[in-house]
Amino acid sequence: MKIAFIIIVTIFMISCEKKQEAVLSLPIAGNTIRIVNGAIVDTIGNPLFLRGCGLGNAVWSNVEIPGIDHDPSDYAVIKSMNMNVIRFYINYRTFEDDNAPYKYKESGFKWIDANILEAKKNGIYLVLNMHVPQGGFQSIGGGGALWTNSENQNRLTSLWKAIAARYAKSSVIAGYGLVNEPSPTTSISQWQQLAQKITSTIREVDANHLLFIERALKVGDSYSNNSDMNFVKVDDPKVVYEFHLYDPYHYTSQNWNGNPDGGSYPDESKIIIPGDGNWLNGCPANPTASSGTTDWNYFQSGKFKNSDTRIKYALPTLAGASIGDGTIYYDSIWVNEFDMSGNFSKKTPVTLTDASKWYYWSSDGTGSGNMSLDGINGTKCLTITGSRNYATLSGSDFAIVPQNGFSYQICGFMKGKNLPVNSTAKIDIGFFTSANPVYPVNKTYLSINMKAYSDWASANNAPVFLGEFGLTGSCFTGRKGGTQWVSDMIDGTRQLNIHFSYHVYREDDITGFGIFYGKTPTQLANTQANLVSVFRSKLR
Repeated sequence: MKIAFIIIVTIFMISCEKKQEAVLSLPIAGNTIRIVNGAIVDTIGNPLFLRGCGLGNAVWSNVEIPGIDHDPSDYAVIKSMNMNVIRFYINYRTFEDDNAPYKYKESGFKWIDANILEAKKNGIYLVLNMHVPQGGFQSIGGGGALWTNSENQNRLTSLWKAIAARYAKSSVIAGYGLVNEPSPTTSISQWQQLAQKITSTIREVDANHLLFIERALKVGDSYSNNSDMNFVKVDDPKVVYEFHLYDPYHYTSQNWNGNPDGGSYPDESKIIIPGDGNWLNGCPANPTASSGTTDWNYFQSGKFKNSDTRIKYALPTLAGASIGDGTIYYDSIWVNEFDMSGNFSKKTPVTLTDASKWYYWSSDGTGSGNMSLDGINGTKCLTITGSRNYATLSGSDFAIVPQNGFSYQICGFMKGKNLPVNSTAKIDIGFFTSANPVYPVNKTYLSINMKAYSDWASANNAPVFLGEFGLTGSCFTGRKGGTQWVSDMIDGTRQLNIHFSYHVYREDDITGFGIFYGKTPTQLANTQANLVSVFRSKLR
């Protein structure tokens, strides 16, 4: 009996140890995480949900090894937020100089080695992400040489082979992110071919680690998605498909890089229009500005009654057709709503003092929409000039969802300068249909956006990774709702089984996207304290 009891207790203790190990999902030497039946599992075969943040590593500065981005103590801070993965940004210059291609610096590898050691101490995986490849950073221009110069692709492929050979047996490395936000210049096939080339080369020296392959952010200047959501498929069973999401952009990126204030979250009054909208109708009895040069005059359209069930949304529209060398000015615009009985319901002002909120379009590519200080009272107003055919300024930020049976009218002021006789200048409301539903800025909208990517991954029996999502520090001030947005995003990832990495751990100041900001990231005074609390509570 005593021997049997000892055996039972021993088995129980071993079982507890294994359960504890599964809970912590600590890296085990010689083993790597892998994919089983389309899902990521840890080094002992248990389901693994990757959740973490990015370390920026000053990749923008093009320094060989960053000195102030993070130190060993930051790994403990990241672990304290219940995170288990770091998307570790790297610049190719850490390993290779342009004047000495294919000669790799041991100092770069030793820096990675030191970070692997700290990650292992804290039970954290690393995804090595090539944020700046040979040929340049991709997403905001300047990286076209990766696609136009085959030698840059050869150098990138060779560098990945060297990195993979070095870390082929590392259990701390979760995988390799081949290129951050790839932006091919002419076709998505450029990215598919390069991704396959790098993949096949890595597999010559490392058959184990996961490969994180992002969708093409854009092709040339086009950000539109193809039927595969701009993902590219490679012939390899250990691929995690990656996407980034900063929606709605006007909110998440407010007061960053010159962007205006983007409001708060959630905002049920603001809707996000789908990309497949088709115009159905405009306001009736819509007067146009006189030719020649005129002072400010009041204009008022007729009332459009919404009796068309196809209508999904409406946009205030400033039309300026065949303006030529003249200029049409718009100021003090608003939309009136009337109920089913024709009674006035509400007035919605339309802001004309921020050109970034208005999209200029012309049928032949001529003309432009501009901001002027020649408003009614010397304030800002919008203008159209130079159009040779039909042209508009559309205010997508001021979209409304017309109620069935209600009527709508647009009012405001225009003046003209040297308008040709054949010009057509007016203020209007465009009523649009779409195959897709229209959502206000709320949790449902965020989940719908993420679901499109997770559905594609599920259909291809592969895991999906939200490699970047985040907010500027401005979103956490006042009642902007930043913590609610992050909380809703995390809920969506859990619901849709999306692995994620928040962008980013540290930024220089509060206008950036950091969880921490400043030169001393671990000091609580320099952190979005509420954001840290969200991670600690949501990721438990």
